[in-house]
Amino acid sequence: VDNMRTNFIVLKAIALVPLLFITLFFSCHQKPIPKKGLDLVPLRELALLDRHSAKGLLYQDIDNILERKICTYIPSIGINACVFTWGGETGGPSTRLFCFYQDTPAHFQRQFIYEGEYAMTRMLHGPIKSGENHTLGHQLTQLGKELGPQVYLSKEKMKDLMVFSMKNLADCEPIQKSFMDSLNINTLKKNSLYHEIRPNEELIKTIQMVKKEMTVNPNPDVVFFNGELTYGIWKGTVRQYDHTGLICIELEYLNGKYAYTTWL
Repeated sequence: VDNMRTNFIVLKAIALVPLLFITLFFSCHQKPIPKKGLDLVPLRELALLDRHSAKGLLYQDIDNILERKICTYIPSIGINACVFTWGGETGGPSTRLFCFYQDTPAHFQRQFIYEGEYAMTRMLHGPIKSGENHTLGHQLTQLGKELGPQVYLSKEKMKDLMVFSMKNLADCEPIQKSFMDSLNINTLKKNSLYHEIRPNEELIKTIQMVKKEMTVNPNPDVVFFNGELTYGIWKGTVRQYDHTGLICIELEYLNGKYAYTTWL
């Protein structure tokens, strides 16, 4: 009986060998899942249907706009970032569409509209209040949350996301500390910083504040950016939002009352 049981087990094992080889063969020769890349469909829909941007696209070819994308890579986060721009004729207001995507089989893609500083100044809607976290800060914070805890729990990565987006997508370069070190406020009061237009006392106070924050015990979690409009300054801050450890991005636009353009 024992011999019969042993022979049965051996025969059963032998019968399973071909099945095992077939399974291994197909598992080793499965085609890798192709990478999806950038999906233009949601970008086209957003640009054409967004209630603010659609008006500026009535006489333009959206496909040409999508082809003129500028894409770069944020290595610390492992994500691609693209910007699509339209409008801005003769230096006027432009609209930008920001898109972030990971070219992986799982595929992650998020996109949103950025209207620029014109909509935040006295030219269109009256002067904006200082001390507010503007929409772009909320959008980037939400993006960080969706990228996962490896991003939204890291001040360094959230700061990289903020600086990269402001510099490469919004076209607002970080203000250099060396520039603020060399800036003479007394000379500034007598002359002009840009375009031979002399800043007033209230604007001088803002510039003094920025100079002090950048040069006297500077906070590593704060970055100042040159705005696209004259005298426009962004103050970007990364900080812990709540007890969960979530790091948020706050973008405050300074001098909205005095920012202007030579376009007019």
